Amino acid sequence: MKEDLFRINNTLLMYAYGVDENGLFYGKTGVMLCLMMSGKYLDCQSYFDIGGNLLDGLIKNSINAPTSFENGMAGLGWSICFLLKNDIIDGDVNSILHNIDERLIKELCHSGWSKTLGELIYFTERLRIVGKDITKYCEVINKYIYWRLENRLSSMTEFEYRALMSYVKQARVIFPQWGEILSEIEEKVHHINICDERGGIICSFEKKNVIHDNVLRNIEKCLNSIFFDNLIEDSFVYNRENDFITSCQEDICDKNLSLMSGLAGLGVGLIIKN
Repeated sequence: MKEDLFRINNTLLMYAYGVDENGLFYGKTGVMLCLMMSGKYLDCQSYFDIGGNLLDGLIKNSINAPTSFENGMAGLGWSICFLLKNDIIDGDVNSILHNIDERLIKELCHSGWSKTLGELIYFTERLRIVGKDITKYCEVINKYIYWRLENRLSSMTEFEYRALMSYVKQARVIFPQWGEILSEIEEKVHHINICDERGGIICSFEKKNVIHDNVLRNIEKCLNSIFFDNLIEDSFVYNRENDFITSCQEDICDKNLSLMSGLAGLGVGLIIKN
């Protein structure tokens, strides 16, 4: 497995700076995350160095990035939280993430967040790491969620539902005094249908308890269920198609390096799996 990781990351080293997008799912943030995780796992300084350079550039460019988890600042912020929590990088989390926090809240107040509410995944992780240090941000977020639920249609995607319920669960732990507003939010969510991306109903509110145990999990398990597990089991079928890495390296122009559907995702998936 380590030989495969070296091959994956050596390919990422060659092509990382040529990735056009900056986001977590399909851009440089996902590549950076794989390189940094692999640097620790494989004890390889060159992966740290290139990953660190990518991270510095991503932070500098985040001022112009969208807010979303998939393609923007929230995904970058979550990745930094992940690296700090797992002792892959050092530093004060509040200082490092201050500008991202401020920009996300500013955008929330001015024009709202992305449709998927993936920004909540980032702030859920912030709550888990620093708790009440971000109280002022969470107060604004609670009001926005309540307003959004009051003024939306009768459905949301499973991704939205998971992001929202993960945040509510963690906020309950840190802020028990907010029980009333969080309960009102939960009540409104329970009267919303869960739909797929095309609008087809997956689970009506009466049957939401069927997936309740799956969605109220800590953030890593939530994210794993959203895309890491799918990367390993579906997109890459690594155990059934052992020549995937070789084919990627031999025909790199027809493959991508992304976390969602490319080599970075395969690398992260192998580390998590082992």
